Amino acid sequence: MYQLHQGAQSVRTQIEAEPIGFSCGAGKRKIAGLLGSASVSGNVLTLSVVNTSAGAPLETTIRLRGGSAHHRQWRGALARRPPRPQHL
Repeated sequence: MYQLHQGAQSVRTQIEAEPIGFSCGAGKRKIAGLLGSASVSGNVLTLSVVNTSAGAPLETTIRLRGGSAHHRQWRGALARRPPRPQHL
């Protein structure tokens, strides 16, 4: 997933999403709903975004600031997790 970022210049990425709650041992924790990174190599921007929820799809908006996108080519990958095992 991060191979396209190798050798590129990291750029500031701001991601806003509701946190996802989960259990950890006897306690409860939270993690950001979306995580990601961005980098530039030449005139190519690579953006990697991960939905941290195992079962809830998220709709998102991407805004570019401080630059422009004259030619847009989008490639996406959707990784699906296998179903969670049911404990009896």
